[in-house]
Amino acid sequence: MRSTAYAAARPRYGVMDVVALLFRELWVMALVFAVLFAIGVAAALTMKKTYTAGASLFVGVGQEYVYQPRVGATDRGAPPAAGEVAQSEAAIINSLEVKQRVVRALGVETFQDGGSATGTPLEQEAAAVRAVGAGLDVTAAPLSPVVSLTYKSDDPALSARVLNTVIDQYLTYRREVFQDRATPAIQTQRQTFEGELADAD
Repeated sequence: MRSTAYAAARPRYGVMDVVALLFRELWVMALVFAVLFAIGVAAALTMKKTYTAGASLFVGVGQEYVYQPRVGATDRGAPPAAGEVAQSEAAIINSLEVKQRVVRALGVETFQDGGSATGTPLEQEAAAVRAVGAGLDVTAAPLSPVVSLTYKSDDPALSARVLNTVIDQYLTYRREVFQDRATPAIQTQRQTFEGELADAD
């Protein structure tokens, strides 16, 4: 007696069959879409809005970056590249001193989001400096003399005010750095050296 084995053939679906199967599960697709849409809308509505203020500073090579000997050789030193100057100025803008000056100029309460003050005055100032650092972004392209600044917060007026204060305090601090207003001991030593150079001239 001969036994015959039958293999179950896999059904083949055409395009219209697939469309018909999808329409059978239309309510499931609609439910999944509605749930994902509701989650997306809820996430978009509950996100905290942020406003970014931006500015660009052109920094060129000035006399403070070129060595000019008062006696001896009259040749000036080679000036640094524009990108190097921009990196140096960006480091000054992003320094802790500038951020502290911004906090002192605007007041610690400006960065407390209307909440009650907690901690010692030094701790409150440190928290405000961290807030300035978190919102401030300073970038300088490697070969560009332009430094880009942005400040981000949840208040557009605050973003603009803080960024303007950062630029003002940077310019003030930069003048102090390059004019070498240091401790009295260093100032005395500098005056002595200048006197000796004047005698040599």
